[in-house]
Amino acid sequence: MKINWYKVAMILCLLLGVGLRCAGLMRGSIDQPPIGQPEFYSFHPDEATLVRAAVKPIDPFDPPFTAYGLLPVYALRGALWIQGLAAADLDLVDERRRVFVTGRLLAVLLSSLVLVMTWVLGRRMYARDTRSQTSFCNDKQSDGWGPALLGLAFVCFAPGAIQQAHFFIVDGFFTAFALAGLLAIVQATQSGQRSWYVLAGLLIGALGAVRFNGLALGLVLLAGHLLRPGDSVFRRLRSIELWLAGGIALATIIVLQPYLLFNLSLLERTDTHADFALSLSFARLEFLQPWTLVDVHGIRYWDHWFGLWPWVCGWPLTLAMLMGTVYVIIRGNFAQRLVLLWCGLYFFSVGALPTKAVRYIVPLLPLLGLCTGVACVVLWRRWRLVGGILISVLVGSVIVYGLAFSRIYIEEDSRIQANRWIAATVPKDSRIGIETGAFNLRLLVNPAVYQQKPLDVSGLFYGSAYMLCGHQVDYLSERLLQMDWLVLAEENRAVQFRAVPELFPVVNAFYTRLLAGELGFEPIWRAAVEPELFGVRVNTRGAEPSFLAYDHPTVHIFRRKRENAEKMLAVWRKEISATAECADGALKDVAEALQRGANAEALEMAVQLQARYPHAALVHLLVAKAYWQQGDETSAEAAYQLYLPEQAQGKLRYLQRSPLKHYIPGNAALAAVEWGLGDLAIRTLRRGIGEVKPIGDNAALAMAESYIIVGRALMRRGQLQFMEEALTLSLAIHPHKAAHNVLAAAAYERGDYERAVVQWQQSLLLDDLQGDTHAALGQVLLAKHNAPQEALLHLQRALQLDPSRIIELEAWVAAARSELAPEH
Repeated sequence: MKINWYKVAMILCLLLGVGLRCAGLMRGSIDQPPIGQPEFYSFHPDEATLVRAAVKPIDPFDPPFTAYGLLPVYALRGALWIQGLAAADLDLVDERRRVFVTGRLLAVLLSSLVLVMTWVLGRRMYARDTRSQTSFCNDKQSDGWGPALLGLAFVCFAPGAIQQAHFFIVDGFFTAFALAGLLAIVQATQSGQRSWYVLAGLLIGALGAVRFNGLALGLVLLAGHLLRPGDSVFRRLRSIELWLAGGIALATIIVLQPYLLFNLSLLERTDTHADFALSLSFARLEFLQPWTLVDVHGIRYWDHWFGLWPWVCGWPLTLAMLMGTVYVIIRGNFAQRLVLLWCGLYFFSVGALPTKAVRYIVPLLPLLGLCTGVACVVLWRRWRLVGGILISVLVGSVIVYGLAFSRIYIEEDSRIQANRWIAATVPKDSRIGIETGAFNLRLLVNPAVYQQKPLDVSGLFYGSAYMLCGHQVDYLSERLLQMDWLVLAEENRAVQFRAVPELFPVVNAFYTRLLAGELGFEPIWRAAVEPELFGVRVNTRGAEPSFLAYDHPTVHIFRRKRENAEKMLAVWRKEISATAECADGALKDVAEALQRGANAEALEMAVQLQARYPHAALVHLLVAKAYWQQGDETSAEAAYQLYLPEQAQGKLRYLQRSPLKHYIPGNAALAAVEWGLGDLAIRTLRRGIGEVKPIGDNAALAMAESYIIVGRALMRRGQLQFMEEALTLSLAIHPHKAAHNVLAAAAYERGDYERAVVQWQQSLLLDDLQGDTHAALGQVLLAKHNAPQEALLHLQRALQLDPSRIIELEAWVAAARSELAPEH
């Protein structure tokens, strides 16, 4: 019996492909952790978003998000309902594991279907028109086995496709439905049968309910219908099949997402990151976000091809797909060109956005792989040696890369390794620093065992334009000195901020020095699971961050050197303020000119600074100060408006949507104090109260505390009148014991004991557990206020809170009792 080696290879590819996709389904599970109970972690933020939506009742008229379609959520909810998990509690480890594994099984199923459909579509691209018997293939000797097998091999082993199968995300649905839709379109245009048009319409609508750009598949159907051999274009345009398919597509997406008909305004909503309009603004870099910083200097389309495809499938296939694309454009048949038309439409929509991610282009892999297979087979038929070498290189490189990449799903995740290391090494109750962000390690630091201390670099993302570099170092130093250990994933924040050093020179220097062990924190542990096969490791560290962070990030653990940390941070502060990347020195020069009354000189210097440091909003504040000193209120107000975040433009436009605007007046005023411009600091604080409306008590408290920091800075410079006004303004925002205590101390120093008593009393109303305040108030009430009874109460309360002060306060207590003793 003659063996069909094509079939053998096809079956082997399918089996290996499914096997590679099934490996690591339970990633994130710790059955026997070093401490605590079994746990299950999800490391993909989009996967978690879809899962959370699926375990809640879905209102299709007011969906949980509009950035993605609802079809994946319906599918997962249906699968969970069958298992009785539709209302699963994700806080329970076992239920959380079952829910996520169910989602991942769906992802594996979809990815396996993609393999099958790649094969079938590859064969159909060489079929004949059943009505006209017209060949859809220029190479009459080929039956489509070769290109289909090559395309299948590429998809089976490409790391990008393997990765996508390990997470329940919309991209797997998109790839599967796009392939199914193309297959239906090819069948419809080749056979003309109405049933295929109906199926094509259903799949186009379903694809639009995964991602809106999937509706562009309808243009492929339109082009295929109008341009296929046969009747005139005018008659084909009136064809009932075409209109039927279009109507079914529209009806399908409306049924799946009825809000598009009844509440279309939801697409314009910009309340959360899950809203379509806001997500699109982020993707266009209209409003920067920390995760988009790596794309600021990118080149559209070029980076999407040469910056992403090498990580998806390797460099050989990346270049070969260009060859396949060109060949199909020039010599491809009708079906192949329809497939390529969809690739062009999709790549145009994705590449038009400056933000890029590997998962966005994976849906093109089966189709471009088939086009490459076509070109390779033609080359092999004409020049066997050249074609054979090319095919061997392409298939061999993808297989080796894919098998090496599968190690990621066999080895324990680097984050879980870090969890085990921390549990086994770090002493209980240690203070461990963690980052915010999509790929932070907060869940891996057990809050019941360790103290979590947030690094919160996002505060500098929104605040650096209004802070001096020295103050940014102070911000980071204050947080670092609260930590004994620091744990982070490099792809979470470090890679992003280091991509734009001109925007964030301090944060860039922070991560550079931290990773080098130059900030008093010693790099003590590092883990990264790299693709590896037979001892040969593939270095993927240069890939775009999400490709790494989803399943194989670089995790670092640092330990604080107590004897060096403060000193090294102080040295860094001094050095960073003097660097050319920071505007501190130049801003100080402008401030000194203003103090001398050299307003014209200051304005000229400030204009030069605006060009040199376009991302330093503080320059506009100094310009406003110069005009105020000249008495030019109109120009001063215009300059001041440019300082406000609502007027931010260019790369700083994201400040318009800053959730931390309540910190801006305090940060800017602190800079003014540093320049010796106390009057400017107070003017900034005064206007800040009217311009910023903090949302919620927490924001109001934070804003009030920032004013207190300015007040203390003014007190250290001896500007007591300005200090008192700053603290009074702080109390107008939100009551705070520290403001009352500082005002009380200042009043006491100038002999205003009545005001000092009132302020201390107000402080104790906010927090009665202040031993020092009780002691100070008791002493003043006794010595200056002739109120021994009240003084005794406060002195006793001070001793109750801090018995160690008995020697210090014993004489005061005795004096109060003596005053209260009856006369003999």
